[in-house]
Amino acid sequence: MLFLSVLVWYYVHELSLTSAQIGFVFSVQAIGGLAGAALASRLARRIGLGRMLLVGCVLSHAPLLLIPAVGAAGGLVLTLVLASTLLGGIGESVQDISVGSVFALVVPAHLRSQTRGAYQTVSFGLRPLGSVVGALIAATAGIPAVLWVGAIGGTLACLWLLPSRLLSFRGQDDPAEQPESATAVSQ
Repeated sequence: MLFLSVLVWYYVHELSLTSAQIGFVFSVQAIGGLAGAALASRLARRIGLGRMLLVGCVLSHAPLLLIPAVGAAGGLVLTLVLASTLLGGIGESVQDISVGSVFALVVPAHLRSQTRGAYQTVSFGLRPLGSVVGALIAATAGIPAVLWVGAIGGTLACLWLLPSRLLSFRGQDDPAEQPESATAVSQ
């Protein structure tokens, strides 16, 4: 939300995108989301749910680094913004699907609603704070600084997965087949 709090302003005032171009950018991001959803099951089978979460996390944030860097790109501005949002949309979808799948496989059925509720409370509860922090950074350091902090911070937020046992979690089609896997990841 820190990044998104200033994004449209940046598109209009720094990159000189029109309202039609901005609408197209968001449409391409949605197409990326659909593509990510279509690829998710094959990706999960190939690399496992844990690695899929890492791929989604990185892919949903790292392409954002193009956005503040794109100002010097001249005629390639719209192309680079579209590439960034397409990849980001794919990453967001892959990340969301992998998180939901891990929850479904690891969290016991009787705790799923409470676990998901707590997860969403933290996630949605922090979003307004991110927007406020974005506005504060914009007021003191400028809009490009907000975009850099958001893109770098979002990408680095994936680092917690690297030492985690979650990366080796493959998931399975039937949770009853391998209960030890789910127990090992949840510990």
